[in-house]
Amino acid sequence: MNDLPTKSYVKIILYTQAIIFTLIINYFIFISDLTRSLFLVVAFLGLLFLILGIVLIFLARKVIPSNKVSRRLKLFLTLTGISTIAPLVFTLLHNFFYAMAILSENITFLSQFFEILHAISFIISLLVAPLTFLVCMILSLIYLNK
Repeated sequence: MNDLPTKSYVKIILYTQAIIFTLIINYFIFISDLTRSLFLVVAFLGLLFLILGIVLIFLARKVIPSNKVSRRLKLFLTLTGISTIAPLVFTLLHNFFYAMAILSENITFLSQFFEILHAISFIISLLVAPLTFLVCMILSLIYLNK
């Protein structure tokens, strides 16, 4: 990636996402007493995190030129962007599948099917997506600095 402005924009986005990710994780782990008073701040940070992920996907797909080195960088940047959107999507799916499991509790097979889907979407939302974000962000920064 020879385009210096694009490279610096991507680095700024990645570092900003890393800071926001750290703040959000610290909010949920350490700041239990202030959760209600800081909710709007965390909601704003989450929205900013989501928007930066969408911008990162756009930059990776449309702006970065394709060559042998950039293909992996594009892949990692795209996965980083997707993993910023995934917690919201899979949280909504988790709630939807849970509601469907409750509504279909009289139909055993359907109820169990939705229970499995809501458990899987919960795990993806809370574990898989954040870990994917961390790994892909680190790999993206490594490829950007090559």
